[in-house]
Amino acid sequence: MLPENSDQRKTLPVTEGVLKYFPLAIAYVALVSKVGNDKHNPGEPLHWSRGKSDDHADCIGRHLLDLGTYAGDGLLHDGMLAWRALANLQIALERLEKAGLEIYRLHGGLPPAQDPTGELVKGAIKAPRVYRRSNGRQGPARRRVQP
Repeated sequence: MLPENSDQRKTLPVTEGVLKYFPLAIAYVALVSKVGNDKHNPGEPLHWSRGKSDDHADCIGRHLLDLGTYAGDGLLHDGMLAWRALANLQIALERLEKAGLEIYRLHGGLPPAQDPTGELVKGAIKAPRVYRRSNGRQGPARRRVQP
């Protein structure tokens, strides 16, 4: 999951770049996990029951509509939205990793759109074509509008 190379691992500032930026939010998402586990898996140790609800995009949309308000279980929809967004991202990264793509190289350029066999990875973002413009700069291809 994480790179094994120590130099590569050092490029992932988990504490400095996430935990220290958002300590209250991370703690709140942990609370959302606990309350959700107690609701959906009563009496069981904390774990993610992936098969019970996998419509993350739809749930994210519903939580967006209710931002700043409390759900019936007393949790802020904002926290539930954050949990769903993390779940969605986790699944997307696992899909890319399973396809053999190096997910930690994504920050260095455009996201990969093909797996090693050349097939489009389901859910991957296709990288836009980049061309050198007449002014020498690179940028996305521009479409000319026909009069």
